[in-house]
Amino acid sequence: MSDSVPRPILVLIASTLVLGACSSSHTRSHLSRSELADDSWKEQAQWRGRDSINLAEFDRLVPADRVADRDFKRWVKQAGAGEPAILWRGRRPEDLFVSDTGTAIPVTRVGGEGASTIYDVLDRDSAIIAGKTEPLAANFTAPLAYLSDQGDVKLPVIDAMIHNEKYFDEAGLYRFEPVDPERIPVLLIHGLKSSPTIWKIMVNQLRADPLVRKNYQFWSFSYPTGLPVLFSAMRLREEIVRMQKAYNPEGAHQRMNQMVIIGHSMGGLLTELQVKDSGYSFWPEDGPKISSLDLPPEQERQLTQAVFFAAIPQIRRAVFIATPHRGSDIAQSGIGRLIDRVIQLPSDITGVLVSVATLDPILGAADEKGRRQLPNSIDNLKPDSPFLKSLRALPFPSDLPIHSIIAIGEKPADPITSANDGLVSYGSAHLDEAISEATVASGHRAPNHPDAIREVARILALHLEKSRSR
Repeated sequence: MSDSVPRPILVLIASTLVLGACSSSHTRSHLSRSELADDSWKEQAQWRGRDSINLAEFDRLVPADRVADRDFKRWVKQAGAGEPAILWRGRRPEDLFVSDTGTAIPVTRVGGEGASTIYDVLDRDSAIIAGKTEPLAANFTAPLAYLSDQGDVKLPVIDAMIHNEKYFDEAGLYRFEPVDPERIPVLLIHGLKSSPTIWKIMVNQLRADPLVRKNYQFWSFSYPTGLPVLFSAMRLREEIVRMQKAYNPEGAHQRMNQMVIIGHSMGGLLTELQVKDSGYSFWPEDGPKISSLDLPPEQERQLTQAVFFAAIPQIRRAVFIATPHRGSDIAQSGIGRLIDRVIQLPSDITGVLVSVATLDPILGAADEKGRRQLPNSIDNLKPDSPFLKSLRALPFPSDLPIHSIIAIGEKPADPITSANDGLVSYGSAHLDEAISEATVASGHRAPNHPDAIREVARILALHLEKSRSR
């Protein structure tokens, strides 16, 4: 490549080629705004669904056939009585864990211009109409497509990876439908140079399963992915604790205590850090107390919570998809080093790491010449990184079921132990502790593969069965 190519363009090309394009093309829906502005549907409508949902709190009732988005090659629908529609609520200042896209659920409207009944099709498949039990029509994809029309919840993946400080405050858990404390939360954690968009195909197709759509609710974590993994995991941990305090403060909602967490790629490492106890694995036991380092209060808090933590008790099952538990060779390749050099960490985290880089081998990385430097997510993914070695040495809780879904490439190698999805090898993704392991003939974007989606559906069915027996 010519030396005349500007450096930012080189970085953009390199990161896209090596790490994979994780944002999908986006086609806006075409909607009749004049029809959406009319909320007369609320006046005579009757609600048939969950008590936790109030029609008055929604802003729009949108016919599902007015939504179109080519991102979804497979639309999940069912035939029956009534008109499939979407209930949409725009984000309010008081709303927690909601992006600017708002929240939406699929519903079915039965009735004419006057009185009508709106059915919650995430809760029921049929209704008594004119004295006869009828299956309800439904469109489960339309709410996801409609939310895409409102804007993107995702961060700009390349810029967010490189310029972490610009997006650090936007990191958080997001929900796309009203909270239902009687449904088990599934937490979806994306990987490096990716976003929650990676999960939309999986969530769409999982909703085709009545068992899943009636018993689970989906949440996703969005974060700038150049941060050191310990600090991204700290932010995720804070968000999960905040979610539990908001919707399950006394721990009385048993479904909220049965969470499933699913991590893809580097997101699997964040997942690991939610279900393990740290001990002194990330801070030298014979080192100085953090309180003695004379850090500003916020930096002291961040460092303490990043390196000392306990497993979140409400997480009862973990699924790892194409996760580099033992690192990825791509992180120490020439292009990996190029990306490494341009990642910019937030000032608070930079201040923490400058202060402790010489004290803690986990938090201080060495460059190719052995010089100490500030680590980022690329450093954490190197197979010889002290961070990964310490993480692997930590045991999983004995009572936590874990599952592996491993991408082995579209043309798998023989033997399978030498397979690679282009970024992560089978050997790096394999876990002896997993109670199940499924291999998928896919590249690294395995969450989009039908076999991976079927395996997640199987795991969720198993989890539901086991949680009922507890």
